Amino acid sequence: MILSERGIIQMKTINGFKGEYRWLSNFVGLDGQPTVEHRYQAAKAVRECDRNLILYCTTPGRAKNFAKTIAIRHDWNDIRLTIMEQLLIDKFTKEPFKTLLLATKGVYLEETNDWGDTFWGVCHGVGENVLGELLMEIRAELV
Repeated sequence: MILSERGIIQMKTINGFKGEYRWLSNFVGLDGQPTVEHRYQAAKAVRECDRNLILYCTTPGRAKNFAKTIAIRHDWNDIRLTIMEQLLIDKFTKEPFKTLLLATKGVYLEETNDWGDTFWGVCHGVGENVLGELLMEIRAELV
């Protein structure tokens, strides 16, 4: 937390998972392994062949775009939060991500974006920041 000149306590914030905080992004993973984005998009698929194609996409962006063309599980909206939480736990309980996440102790994590995602993040000051909230919950559990 930071005390402003006016005596107001402000929490330090990481706004956006880019630059030095790119490792917080679902597009960053361990070399040679599918990213959280790959695995999240693959989990949507009804057909196993689509899941495999998504997992083998060369970039997380390609995995996300390909997933827009497939048949999605009928229960996806019911399970997507649980899936994302499990994928994030898997990523952030491994090094170096665990140590990096723990080093953000006391910092508010906001998945600020400019692509209109107001569920997982915040766009132009509007959004639920579900991804940031999940990361902060996982960080609290790791302590």
